[in-house]
Amino acid sequence: MSCCPARAVACVVLPLLLAACQGLGAQPSQPARLRNADAACLRAVGEAASQLAGQPVHLGSRPFADGAVLLLESGNARDGEGRPLDGRKTGRPLALTLQRTHSGACELHHEAAGRSLRLPASCSCEAVAARP
Repeated sequence: MSCCPARAVACVVLPLLLAACQGLGAQPSQPARLRNADAACLRAVGEAASQLAGQPVHLGSRPFADGAVLLLESGNARDGEGRPLDGRKTGRPLALTLQRTHSGACELHHEAAGRSLRLPASCSCEAVAARP
């Protein structure tokens, strides 16, 4: 029975290559907070949050300054004097998470929708401890 040398090499090398590729798989992102956010970064965060929410959002002056999660509540309909039209709030708040990728980029993530948007390089973020 003759053996093809190329096949023998492939049988030895291929499993080693596959094992190496598995080790290079996507590393998980880490929860993060913004660091030294300038006006351009804050504007980009607001635009990304609006895009992920599917409607305009109004963020405070320091989103993600103290933690990785931002909860967005939908506004209540109000009358001409600013009073709520009814006392009920409908729906759950939308949770957005700021994440730092293994490459150091910042991403805004909407877990329920399974969508993420990368923030521009003007945004710098640092990893924070994940909640237990």
